[in-house]
Amino acid sequence: MPSPRPAAVELLREPQSAEFVLGDGKVLRASVRVSPVGVLAIAVLVSGILLSTRALVGTALRERRRPKA
Repeated sequence: MPSPRPAAVELLREPQSAEFVLGDGKVLRASVRVSPVGVLAIAVLVSGILLSTRALVGTALRERRRPKA
């Protein structure tokens, strides 16, 4: 007899959805449906973007502080 799955495991298998409405519903309406693996992929991409931005800003500030010869 197979063991019953916890509710949390079932939630991880189902796609997640979200909807965003700006204004009266006439201006901008967006909806998305993403699998749990897709949510993880999006999180990794956003983290990479934030880390690379931090590196670029740090380099630019360091170059700006360096005295010119």
